[in-house]
Amino acid sequence: MNPQPPDNPVTPAAPIQAAAPGPHEPLATLTVSYAPAPLNAALLKLAKRGKLAGYQRIGDELGQPIFATDAFGSPFDGLLTATATSAGAGATKLTFSVRLKPTLPWTFFAILVLSAWPGVLLAESMLAALLPSWRWLWTTVWYWYFPLAVISIPLGLIPAIRRSRATAKAHAHEVIASLNKALG
Repeated sequence: MNPQPPDNPVTPAAPIQAAAPGPHEPLATLTVSYAPAPLNAALLKLAKRGKLAGYQRIGDELGQPIFATDAFGSPFDGLLTATATSAGAGATKLTFSVRLKPTLPWTFFAILVLSAWPGVLLAESMLAALLPSWRWLWTTVWYWYFPLAVISIPLGLIPAIRRSRATAKAHAHEVIASLNKALG
Protein backbone atom coordinates (compact mmCIF):
# COMPACT_ATOMS: atom_id res chain seq x y z
CA MET A 1 0.00 0.00 0.00
CA ASN A 2 1.50 3.28 -1.12
CA PRO A 3 0.44 6.21 1.14
CA GLN A 4 -0.42 9.46 -0.56
CA PRO A 5 1.83 12.42 0.28
CA PRO A 6 0.06 15.23 2.14
CA ASP A 7 -1.07 18.28 0.19
CA ASN A 8 1.24 20.48 2.26
CA PRO A 9 4.29 18.41 3.19
CA VAL A 10 5.91 21.22 5.20
CA THR A 11 3.71 22.26 8.10
CA PRO A 12 5.20 24.11 11.04
CA ALA A 13 4.66 22.62 14.48
CA ALA A 14 3.63 26.02 15.86
CA PRO A 15 2.18 29.05 14.11
CA ILE A 16 4.73 31.55 12.90
CA GLN A 17 4.66 34.70 15.00
CA ALA A 18 5.89 38.17 14.19
CA ALA A 19 9.29 39.04 15.55
CA ALA A 20 9.36 40.94 18.82
CA PRO A 21 10.26 44.63 18.56
CA GLY A 22 13.98 45.28 18.94
CA PRO A 23 15.54 47.41 21.67
CA HIS A 24 16.23 50.29 19.26
CA GLU A 25 12.71 50.57 17.85
CA PRO A 26 10.64 53.47 19.19
CA LEU A 27 7.78 52.70 21.51
CA ALA A 28 4.33 52.64 19.96
CA THR A 29 1.79 55.39 20.45
CA LEU A 30 -1.73 54.51 21.45
CA THR A 31 -4.94 56.41 20.75
CA VAL A 32 -7.81 55.65 23.13
CA SER A 33 -11.35 56.98 23.30
CA TYR A 34 -10.98 58.22 26.87
CA ALA A 35 -10.18 61.60 28.36
CA PRO A 36 -7.22 61.50 30.79
CA ALA A 37 -9.31 61.33 34.02
CA PRO A 38 -11.56 58.42 32.89
CA LEU A 39 -8.48 56.78 31.37
CA ASN A 40 -6.75 56.81 34.75
CA ALA A 41 -9.90 55.33 36.33
CA ALA A 42 -9.93 52.51 33.76
CA LEU A 43 -6.20 51.90 34.31
CA LEU A 44 -6.74 51.77 38.07
CA LYS A 45 -9.33 49.02 37.52
CA LEU A 46 -6.81 47.12 35.40
CA ALA A 47 -4.16 47.54 38.09
CA LYS A 48 -6.51 46.27 40.81
CA ARG A 49 -7.18 43.17 38.71
CA GLY A 50 -3.43 42.56 38.46
CA LYS A 51 -3.15 43.45 34.77
CA LEU A 52 -0.95 46.54 35.18
CA ALA A 53 1.99 46.09 37.55
CA GLY A 54 3.22 49.08 39.52
CA TYR A 55 0.58 51.51 38.23
CA GLN A 56 1.06 55.06 39.50
CA ARG A 57 -1.29 57.91 38.65
CA ILE A 58 0.71 61.06 37.94
CA GLY A 59 -1.88 63.55 36.72
CA ASP A 60 -4.75 64.31 34.34
CA GLU A 61 -3.40 67.20 32.26
CA LEU A 62 -2.79 66.98 28.54
CA GLY A 63 0.82 67.43 27.52
CA GLN A 64 2.01 66.00 30.83
CA PRO A 65 2.77 62.43 31.94
CA ILE A 66 -0.49 60.97 33.28
CA PHE A 67 0.60 57.55 34.53
CA ALA A 68 3.59 55.28 34.99
CA THR A 69 3.86 51.54 35.34
CA ASP A 70 6.63 49.00 35.80
CA ALA A 71 8.62 47.71 32.85
CA PHE A 72 10.35 44.61 34.10
CA GLY A 73 13.97 44.22 33.07
CA SER A 74 16.76 41.86 33.87
CA PRO A 75 18.62 42.55 36.17
CA PHE A 76 17.29 46.11 36.69
CA ASP A 77 13.65 47.18 36.25
CA GLY A 78 12.41 50.17 34.29
CA LEU A 79 9.56 52.64 34.45
CA LEU A 80 7.12 53.05 31.55
CA THR A 81 5.63 56.56 31.46
CA ALA A 82 2.73 57.71 29.28
CA THR A 83 2.25 61.31 28.19
CA ALA A 84 -1.22 62.31 27.01
CA THR A 85 -2.03 64.64 24.14
CA SER A 86 -5.37 65.42 22.56
CA ALA A 87 -6.38 63.29 19.59
CA GLY A 88 -9.62 65.22 19.02
CA ALA A 89 -13.27 64.44 19.87
CA GLY A 90 -12.66 63.16 23.40
CA ALA A 91 -9.84 60.84 22.37
CA THR A 92 -6.38 60.82 23.91
CA LYS A 93 -3.10 59.94 22.26
CA LEU A 94 -0.62 58.27 24.61
CA THR A 95 3.08 58.58 23.89
CA PHE A 96 5.23 56.18 25.89
CA SER A 97 8.79 56.39 27.16
CA VAL A 98 10.77 53.92 29.22
CA ARG A 99 13.78 54.45 31.46
CA LEU A 100 15.56 52.46 34.13
CA LYS A 101 14.76 53.03 37.76
CA PRO A 102 18.03 54.51 39.09
CA THR A 103 18.09 53.02 42.60
CA LEU A 104 19.22 49.48 41.86
CA PRO A 105 22.00 50.29 39.34
CA TRP A 106 23.49 52.80 41.80
CA THR A 107 23.23 50.25 44.60
CA PHE A 108 24.94 47.65 42.40
CA PHE A 109 27.71 50.17 41.62
CA ALA A 110 28.20 51.02 45.31
CA ILE A 111 28.42 47.35 46.25
CA LEU A 112 31.04 46.75 43.56
CA VAL A 113 33.11 49.73 44.72
CA LEU A 114 32.80 48.97 48.44
CA SER A 115 33.66 45.30 47.99
CA ALA A 116 37.11 46.14 46.56
CA TRP A 117 38.84 46.73 49.90
CA PRO A 118 37.79 43.41 51.51
CA GLY A 119 39.12 41.75 48.34
CA VAL A 120 42.53 43.33 48.97
CA LEU A 121 42.62 41.88 52.49
CA LEU A 122 41.51 38.47 51.27
CA ALA A 123 44.08 38.37 48.45
CA GLU A 124 46.81 39.56 50.80
CA SER A 125 46.10 36.86 53.40
CA MET A 126 45.86 34.18 50.71
CA LEU A 127 49.19 35.16 49.14
CA ALA A 128 50.86 35.38 52.57
CA ALA A 129 49.73 31.83 53.32
CA LEU A 130 50.68 30.40 49.92
CA LEU A 131 53.87 32.37 49.19
CA PRO A 132 55.41 33.39 52.53
CA SER A 133 58.89 33.89 51.02
CA TRP A 134 57.57 36.37 48.41
CA ARG A 135 56.83 39.10 50.93
CA TRP A 136 57.13 41.86 48.32
CA LEU A 137 54.15 40.38 46.44
CA TRP A 138 51.66 40.12 49.25
CA THR A 139 52.59 43.36 51.03
CA THR A 140 51.84 45.38 47.89
CA VAL A 141 48.59 43.72 46.87
CA TRP A 142 46.68 46.97 46.66
CA TYR A 143 49.07 48.26 43.94
CA TRP A 144 47.81 45.70 41.45
CA TYR A 145 44.47 44.68 42.98
CA PHE A 146 42.75 48.09 42.78
CA PRO A 147 43.43 48.62 39.05
CA LEU A 148 42.03 45.15 38.35
CA ALA A 149 38.99 45.85 40.53
CA VAL A 150 38.37 49.25 38.90
CA ILE A 151 38.56 47.73 35.41
CA SER A 152 36.06 45.03 36.33
CA ILE A 153 33.39 47.46 37.59
CA PRO A 154 32.41 48.84 34.16
CA LEU A 155 32.88 45.38 32.63
CA GLY A 156 30.10 44.13 34.90
CA LEU A 157 27.91 47.21 35.12
CA ILE A 158 27.69 48.41 31.51
CA PRO A 159 26.44 45.10 30.01
CA ALA A 160 23.95 44.76 32.87
CA ILE A 161 22.54 48.22 32.17
CA ARG A 162 22.36 47.56 28.41
CA ARG A 163 20.59 44.24 28.96
CA SER A 164 18.22 45.87 31.44
CA ARG A 165 17.32 48.64 28.99
CA ALA A 166 16.65 46.11 26.23
CA THR A 167 14.53 43.79 28.40
CA ALA A 168 12.61 46.70 29.98
CA LYS A 169 11.86 48.07 26.52
CA ALA A 170 10.72 44.63 25.33
CA HIS A 171 8.41 44.36 28.34
CA ALA A 172 7.18 47.91 27.67
CA HIS A 173 6.10 46.78 24.19
CA GLU A 174 4.17 43.92 25.82
CA VAL A 175 2.49 46.31 28.29
CA ILE A 176 1.51 48.70 25.48
CA ALA A 177 0.04 45.80 23.49
CA SER A 178 -1.98 44.65 26.50
CA LEU A 179 -3.19 48.23 27.09
CA ASN A 180 -4.24 48.44 23.46
CA LYS A 181 -6.21 45.22 23.85
CA ALA A 182 -7.77 46.23 27.19
CA LEU A 183 -8.66 49.82 26.27
CA GLY A 184 -9.63 49.12 22.66
